[in-house]
Amino acid sequence: MEPTDVVNMLLKVFSCFDKLSEQHGLEKVKTIGDAYMACGGATSLTGENANHAVAAVELALDMIAASKRFIAPNGEPLQFRIGIHSGSVVAGVFKLKRLAFDVWGDAVNLAARMESTSRPGCVRVTSETWHNIDPNQYRWNTEEVDVKGKGLTLTYLIKSRKTIL
Repeated sequence: MEPTDVVNMLLKVFSCFDKLSEQHGLEKVKTIGDAYMACGGATSLTGENANHAVAAVELALDMIAASKRFIAPNGEPLQFRIGIHSGSVVAGVFKLKRLAFDVWGDAVNLAARMESTSRPGCVRVTSETWHNIDPNQYRWNTEEVDVKGKGLTLTYLIKSRKTIL
C-alpha cells in the first residue's frame, strides 16, 4: 500500500472515530501513527458526572462496528484492537508554535497495555473499568495477561454487546 493511500485511509477512519467520540461525549486526545486516543472527564466538554467507562466501552464497540466499512488492501475489513483503563491522568495544553493537548499518567500507560494485549475486534478492559459498567450488557470473558510493569493482571475481554430479543 502506498503511503498516500495509508494516509487517506487513516483520514477516513479517524474522521469517523472523531464523530463517534463526539456522539459518546468523549474527547479525542490525539492520533499516534495508526493509534487513536480518546478520554472522558479530562475537559469540560466530556462532563463531570458522566459514566466515562460505559461511554468508552460503547465508543469502542461502535468503532469496531464502523471499522468493518473500511477495506484493507487484502480485501478484508480493517480490524482494531482496543484497550481501556479508568483512572486519573494529568492533562495539559502546550503552545510553542502549535496548540497541543495531551494526557499522561499510569492510566494512559495501562490503557496502552490493554490495547497491545487485546485481540482484533475486541475490547480489553481493566478491573477499574469493568467495575464501572454493567457486565450483563456484553459478551465477554476474563483473561490474565502479563502487563509490563504490573505482572499477571486479570482483564476482561469484551467481544460484543448482548442482543436482547
